[in-house]
Amino acid sequence: MIKTTRKITICGAGLIGPYLAIMMSNRGFEVEVIEKRDDIRKATAESGRSINLVMTSRGINALKKIKLWEEAKKITMPVSGRMMHSVTGELTYQPYGGEGDVNYSISRTELNRFLIDEAERIGVKFIFGTSVISVDHKNKVLMLESKNGEKSYPYEVLFGTDGAGSVVRKKILSLHNAKDRVDWLGVGYKELFMPTTDGGKPRIDINSLHIWPRGKHMLMALPNLDQSFTMTLYLSSKEGEITFDQLNNISDVENYFKTYHPDSIEHMPNYLEDFKMNKASKLGTVRTDHWFYEDQMCLIGDAAHAIVPFFGQGTNAGLEGCVVFNDLFDQHESWESLFSDFFQTYKKNADAIATMAEENYIEMSEKVGDEKFLRRKKLESFLHEKLPSKFLNRYMMVTYSNIPYANVYEVGKMQTEFLDSLNIENNDFSNIDLFKVGQFLDSVIVEKLKK
Repeated sequence: MIKTTRKITICGAGLIGPYLAIMMSNRGFEVEVIEKRDDIRKATAESGRSINLVMTSRGINALKKIKLWEEAKKITMPVSGRMMHSVTGELTYQPYGGEGDVNYSISRTELNRFLIDEAERIGVKFIFGTSVISVDHKNKVLMLESKNGEKSYPYEVLFGTDGAGSVVRKKILSLHNAKDRVDWLGVGYKELFMPTTDGGKPRIDINSLHIWPRGKHMLMALPNLDQSFTMTLYLSSKEGEITFDQLNNISDVENYFKTYHPDSIEHMPNYLEDFKMNKASKLGTVRTDHWFYEDQMCLIGDAAHAIVPFFGQGTNAGLEGCVVFNDLFDQHESWESLFSDFFQTYKKNADAIATMAEENYIEMSEKVGDEKFLRRKKLESFLHEKLPSKFLNRYMMVTYSNIPYANVYEVGKMQTEFLDSLNIENNDFSNIDLFKVGQFLDSVIVEKLKK
């Protein structure tokens, strides 16, 4: 029974592990977190550098739940729109939403350090440099491995927040005689870096997400707190397209940037060294139909539903999952009942954002420079301006609301079909029947969201 459980063990000290530890500690449980890596707070700047992430409404809401958003906000950079870079260097700005709609760029490493500090402050125990190599569910014992060797370690309730390669997930699936599925996107990424000028100033607009869209490949930049930018190069891994394997010497890399991203070169004085030093990684979506086992193991975050980063929702979805789990907690008398309810409640939302993230890669890499696509974005901005309480496009609903992802996905499809029916062929929206649009929104969209 939940009331008789004293200790909670969490496998994984990435972002979701410490956050969940804080929530469970606040409920009075003794919480410990086991992490295979060394303490990230002791890492050097180079070894601790990690791809940036974007905090949006769901992640912000989660941090507010544990009263940490105002402190976390101090280590973020506000981002209000996309800045598109053409091959010739022409800039096109696309605001995300209405006035005041912003995302927050933050270093994954810095947020991770912040959450670990806060968890430790309230009594959470961290065991770093220790891998969980097996789980004995019959005796509720973990086999741990560290530099000091192997040892057995008891647990009462075990949470897997150990990411896409989760050891806990593999154990749960084996107990269900099931397998997970990784749907590879066919895209790899490599991180680069854009420093500040010699005077410490940003080299490009500091309040934008910058994208160099080139069809099946793109370069992206997110601002850091010190006015520098974390750059990420995304290339296809499919034969016949530009891949990392084709850029196997410095001259190939240099020719690639001169051809496709010439305006970025002057801002990245060490891009060739960064390219050589930093490894390329693959991107995929983890899908599984089993998130828990009886009353003793449960997955949360990437361990249950890792997604590609093209909606900026991986961390936001993981944190939101913790909030949903916590909201359901007091409705149950057993862990198994709670785990089952959490799965039934959040699985459909995890599936929806996974699909939308995959679709958004196509939008970011291929469509953002397309004339028809840009016209649609202008139309959406026009309708939001005229009907701000009724019209939100899919991006706005995902990013600036807490509407369940599954509802957003369904509503987004309905809105797309309706907007297509308007047959707008230019940027003159003066003839749009706003009364008709309002009727549709009231009778279809608003009602759908109410239900």
